Amino acid sequence: MSLSKLRFALFLSPLSSPAYSPGLPKMIPVPSSILRPTCLKVFAGTVVFILILQVVSLARPSLPQTERLHSISNSMSVAFPRPRPLPFPQFNSYGSTQCLPPISPDLLKKSVEKHATCSKYSPFHPPRTRIATLTAQFGGIEGNEHYIRAFATHLEHALVHGTEVHVLCDKMIDDLWNKPAFILDLLLREMIKPEKERLEWFVWVDRDTLILDQCRPASTFLPSSTSSTHIAKWWRRDDQHSEDAKNNDNNNRPPPEVHLLAANDPNGLNNGIFLLRVSHWAVEMFTAILAFRHYNPKVELKFTEQSAMELVIQDKRFKDRVQLVPQHWFNAYQHGGAEEFVSSNGTNPEGWDELNARRGDWLIHFAGNQHKDEVLNEWADMVEGMKDVWETGKVQRNVDGETLEPQQSEQVNHNTKLLRFKLPKEDYVSGLSWTSAILTASWPKGSWTPVARPYTPISSIDEPGKLELLVKHYPGGKQSTHLHSLKPGDSLLFAAALRSHRWEPNSVPHVTLIAGGCGVTPIYQLARGILSDPEDKTKITLVYGANTEEDILLKNELDDIQKEFPGRFETLYAISQPAKGSTIRKGRVSKELLAEVARPNDGKVFMCGPPAMEAALKGDRNTKGILEELGYKKDQIHSF
Repeated sequence: MSLSKLRFALFLSPLSSPAYSPGLPKMIPVPSSILRPTCLKVFAGTVVFILILQVVSLARPSLPQTERLHSISNSMSVAFPRPRPLPFPQFNSYGSTQCLPPISPDLLKKSVEKHATCSKYSPFHPPRTRIATLTAQFGGIEGNEHYIRAFATHLEHALVHGTEVHVLCDKMIDDLWNKPAFILDLLLREMIKPEKERLEWFVWVDRDTLILDQCRPASTFLPSSTSSTHIAKWWRRDDQHSEDAKNNDNNNRPPPEVHLLAANDPNGLNNGIFLLRVSHWAVEMFTAILAFRHYNPKVELKFTEQSAMELVIQDKRFKDRVQLVPQHWFNAYQHGGAEEFVSSNGTNPEGWDELNARRGDWLIHFAGNQHKDEVLNEWADMVEGMKDVWETGKVQRNVDGETLEPQQSEQVNHNTKLLRFKLPKEDYVSGLSWTSAILTASWPKGSWTPVARPYTPISSIDEPGKLELLVKHYPGGKQSTHLHSLKPGDSLLFAAALRSHRWEPNSVPHVTLIAGGCGVTPIYQLARGILSDPEDKTKITLVYGANTEEDILLKNELDDIQKEFPGRFETLYAISQPAKGSTIRKGRVSKELLAEVARPNDGKVFMCGPPAMEAALKGDRNTKGILEELGYKKDQIHSF
């Protein structure tokens, strides 16, 4: 049977289904208050929609001949370690363009290791539900590093859980309407299969999304009568629409018959991520969505097909099978992204903070973020540097955007304090990546405007319950003066995470770290990040300059690291004002000192210190700095 005949048969002779058995599909899926369809219009709608599909088919020859199914399972030459508990999934891209990121040996290895971790630590069981992830990426992948890295998290998730992936590479029709067209096309393909062979659920994910929790299968969000997770209890509560019943765990209530799971944000429905049951109901609904604009040309669709979908699911024929769930389940936003999204559309932003991603959330969505390319890479850095949430046993609540209370203030030397802040819960960790700074904001007494300064935490990124800052007091410095005055019971706003250079493990054999004064904090974190990775064999030399021995911050910690990693971590201190009898080298971070440890042929340099020190080391446009004079190129030199 040809594809066109198949489509015609499916529309005019719906197959029976125990869950849903619709009659002739109606093409105007809006409340009667908007439009009152007639039988003639219904039939005409069906015919017109079939014609639309025929035009699509003519615009591109028969799909099986042109879609280039890039099936990884049939062409993969990399051997999987055996035994593997789950079958290798099927990954397909549709169109003449290759938009499916390559499956590298590293990704395969990582997925196997993650599967072992999930099996050991995760509370979730391997899914028995047949699920596929769907998305679209037009224009290929060349030059789209942010997309490749973000979608690699979806591919890893599919490898861990043995689920299929389907990516649309070439446009089928115009604009954003490709989403419902692609979904409808795949629905029709599945519905002709025997029931036991067809997929049961689709998970649509927009390309600007990233998986945070690899151990959680998408099936955990589906209605369940047996699971004891908080999500399953949510499904079984007495009244799903009652705010008072959210904490009522009625285990006797069966889960509802649901065909679509989605979430609202402050603008209404957000269909960047949703779960769809493969069913005749879904075929009818997506037919209605795709035909909506043709039969309702005067209805404003502010968000194109998303607005059409929002109107369609309100129709009495569909709304009983739709469940709107808490957004953070599978559509959490990034701090700043949600705020920009809300404010740009003139919506009251009150309460948007609840939409922000936390560690333990499944996925993050960068909806409306105008700088999503850069932000996607930053979050990919963070995800790659994090241990699995279930392995560490910690539920993350990202610090950025939090107001935290100082728990302890300890005087380290004559002008520096160690400030320890209490995280909202004992099992929360900061959620930052190595070398990240965090922007603090305060309103000092007598000031009409806020003062904001970045600081790099010195506590481990996986340390639960607390966040530690090392703060040097500068005479006349408003923020450092304010921070030194903090005491238990006060509070400080941590406004945003500022992620710095992305470290590539084993990218060079050796790195030289140069610190001056309190600039040691990001240097200290970078060293810990490199040495905490058992796969990273990079050797490190730290050159640390200060005025006096007392000004060498974190000296005990640095000396302990050198003892723990002999041969990989070496420290070289220099002080300009040594005390009598001091064994520490006298001097500054000079050309002569750096010449002793410089390795320009196979190394990189990272530095952080006073502006005068950094200027002397880096130089400027017209003059070479000390490091260039020693043979380093500009792309080998990085400063925080």
